[in-house]
Amino acid sequence: MKNLTKTFLIGASVSIFPLIYLGISYNKLSCKDIKKMKIKYATLAMILPFMYGLVYTILSIICEKVTKDKRIKLFIIGAIAGEIYSLVGHFGLQIPETLLKSSNPNMVHLIAPIIYSVIYGTYVYWLEQNV
Repeated sequence: MKNLTKTFLIGASVSIFPLIYLGISYNKLSCKDIKKMKIKYATLAMILPFMYGLVYTILSIICEKVTKDKRIKLFIIGAIAGEIYSLVGHFGLQIPETLLKSSNPNMVHLIAPIIYSVIYGTYVYWLEQNV
């Protein structure tokens, strides 16, 4: 790993995707629902970039020896990171119950690895090549 600061900042930039989605969902909540939330959106906006940067940096170091192909490595990191983010969001922050109003909050554990593997395989790959 040549530059851990660059890796951390690229990982932190991925947090813009859930912050936009959560911000739109947060604006649709009633005052009663906002009071029930375990964590406020402003706090999420401060925590998520740090968490995403840290997870991406750690996974990049771990997966460095997995494959030489950068894009495949990023798809793998994205799937693992997506599962980590969904578990933290679901069980740690209780986001699906209060913010997303999902009928089946466990579906996020199937969908998040797919979404994040695409984000990491495209957006992060592009950042790694151009930054």
